Amino acid sequence: MPKASILQFNNYEVEELSFKSVQVKNGQHEFELHPDFQQNVIACGEDEYDVHLSVEIAGTEERPLPFHLKVALVGHFVFCNEETNISSEMKEQVIRRNTISILFPFLRSIVATLTTSANIPTLLLPIMNFSEDE
Repeated sequence: MPKASILQFNNYEVEELSFKSVQVKNGQHEFELHPDFQQNVIACGEDEYDVHLSVEIAGTEERPLPFHLKVALVGHFVFCNEETNISSEMKEQVIRRNTISILFPFLRSIVATLTTSANIPTLLLPIMNFSEDE
């Protein structure tokens, strides 16, 4: 029988959701996207954590885009360490890696829905491996 995870995901909230159309040159139909991901883990108690994950996609003068998009989420997690003896280092690693991996599909889905609702081709963010950022 599978064991319960030592990391509980309680819920998430959308902190920011924005989409703004931007005028680009007529005839320009291909664009290069450079999503800017931000992540931050905040301890809210001994074993409670708020995890902030956001993505911003905006153009520059050199690389214009037909939109500016930002989605920011905060996930609420609890680390349950009663039955196991995990080191502080391992606990931090589990929290940093796993919480972002749990939140990312929600962020990805919201970006896809937002772009579809804006009547532009659906933007499906690629699957990301945030554990390699460390």
